[in-house]
Amino acid sequence: MALSFSPSNFGAWELVYQRRLQQSTADDLPFGIQRPRGVRVPYIDPVEIPLIPTSRIFLVGTFSTTAKPTWKCAGYLTQEILGVKVDDAVVFEGLNSTPETTVDASNKFIKLNCVQLILFPKYSDNFALRFEAVPWLKSLTLAIWEYRGTETDTTEDLIQSMRAKLEIIEYKIDNL
Repeated sequence: MALSFSPSNFGAWELVYQRRLQQSTADDLPFGIQRPRGVRVPYIDPVEIPLIPTSRIFLVGTFSTTAKPTWKCAGYLTQEILGVKVDDAVVFEGLNSTPETTVDASNKFIKLNCVQLILFPKYSDNFALRFEAVPWLKSLTLAIWEYRGTETDTTEDLIQSMRAKLEIIEYKIDNL
């Protein structure tokens, strides 16, 4: 499989998400609950990206002024497949089963203080994105651009070409 796209074309990328993620404050925790000492609880809560993706190609940029120079990881971007029909009562015994569930499909390591290209596998057109920062980061700017240009796959092109040739062969055999 050879993926082909033009990342340098004008208008190929659209900024679809940008936000400064901050450490949760004590006000964000339920009444009377404090952060446990000695237990690494993430400072930044996981973020469900409010986006209905039309592409599987993204640029992800992160920046943190509070990060130490030796820190290289900002977190993980997860592709979640939506609407998977499975009886989850098999795993979650004692709970009501749900007719559809969300499945974590692919996780990508996101570097800190850079912009990187992320390609997700094409498992489904119905997916969402979730970002989880590493537990030690207290603040982070996250930006996500979605690729809006054309994407071609040479494997799919070859399959279509073979189908067309097969139809021609079938036509010629039928006319013998």
